Amino acid sequence: DDDKAVLLVTNGIAEIKQGEQFGIGWGLKNQIESQTFTWEVRVSDSRVEEKCGVKDEKVMSWISAGDTGSAPISSGDSYEDLIRFNIPKGATSDVSKCIVRYQLVILKEDGKGYDTLPFDLDVK
Repeated sequence: DDDKAVLLVTNGIAEIKQGEQFGIGWGLKNQIESQTFTWEVRVSDSRVEEKCGVKDEKVMSWISAGDTGSAPISSGDSYEDLIRFNIPKGATSDVSKCIVRYQLVILKEDGKGYDTLPFDLDVK
C-alpha cells in the first residue's frame, strides 16, 4: 500500500461512550530515509465548545495515552501505536452533537510534515 500512515477506525469516526475507554490504532510506514519521527494529536475543531460545551483543553484531556511520541524508524519499516481515550461520565451534557475533530500530525526529523490524519470522536 502506498499510504504513509493509516488510522484503524471505521469511516474515520470512533464512537466512544462516556465512562468507557477506547483505543484508536494507527500505523506509519517510513517511505523516506531512516530517521526519528514525532507525532502529536491536536484538536482541529473550531466549534468544539459550541458542540460539546467544553474547551479544547478539556477534549485533549480525554486522551489518556498516545497523544504525543517519537520513534526512530528505518527506511521501509513500519511503526504502530495506539491513541487511548477515556472520557469521564458527565464530561459533556449534550451528546447529541458532541463530535470532535482531531488530527494526528506526524513530523519528520527536520520538523516538517510527513502526514496528517484527521479523525472524529463521537461522544455518546
